[in-house]
Amino acid sequence: RQWQSNGDVMDELEDCPFCGRQPYVIEDNSYGSCMVGCYCEVRPEADRPIGELEEAIKAWNTRT
Repeated sequence: RQWQSNGDVMDELEDCPFCGRQPYVIEDNSYGSCMVGCYCEVRPEADRPIGELEEAIKAWNTRT
């Protein structure tokens, strides 16, 4: 797994709607999946693998 700190990617991500923390991005190149999450105590399941980076960002930004 690779932690990603690309500024452009982080600019697209909204803060966690449950705890307000900044999210992290993990790309797993061996499986071709990506996940976005945060260290949220309110909703820890929010960081499940999604797929491509764009899909993961969209899923993260539309959580409620």
